[in-house]
Amino acid sequence: MLVSRSVVWRSATVLAVASMALTACGGGESNDEAGIRSTEELPEETVAGESRVEVTGAWARTSPSMTTAGAAYMSIVVPEDDALIDVSVDPSVAAMAQIHETVMVSSDTSTMGTTSMDSNPMGGAMTMQEVDHIDLRGGELLELKPGGYHIMLMELTTPLEAGATFALTLSFENAGDVVVSVEVREDAP
Repeated sequence: MLVSRSVVWRSATVLAVASMALTACGGGESNDEAGIRSTEELPEETVAGESRVEVTGAWARTSPSMTTAGAAYMSIVVPEDDALIDVSVDPSVAAMAQIHETVMVSSDTSTMGTTSMDSNPMGGAMTMQEVDHIDLRGGELLELKPGGYHIMLMELTTPLEAGATFALTLSFENAGDVVVSVEVREDAP
């Protein structure tokens, strides 16, 4: 079976981007200079106004020094229906943050514009794609976790090191902005 060079190059490019996105960060600043603070300086759970948005277990995986992307995860409960519509991070930590979802793509579907993460024995691949919002039902738990919805941190200014924390702002359609403390860890809490 012959494979065209463009298919090989496209596959190699997708795999290179995926490996960078899945590991996490580059840069030369210390954590303190990059807006990353000790755990004591930021609240563990944040409540937005009267809406009582609960955000718990916020964490980000450590990142190797050659990676420029990272990911943050957490659990969110809103008291009434709402939507997570945006996320932001201090530019001293990363250039941008986006809401992403990990999805299965069949082998006959193009993965251009997404980041291929892992081959699937059934012929598809796991990819990450940006989403413009996540709908939340009042009282129901939404888990941002590896392999599902997550917050992608792009163009990190310094590696994410275990024990550090940084602030992440979640913007909700009804509840407004909620600032949460994200702990950098080797594994999920």
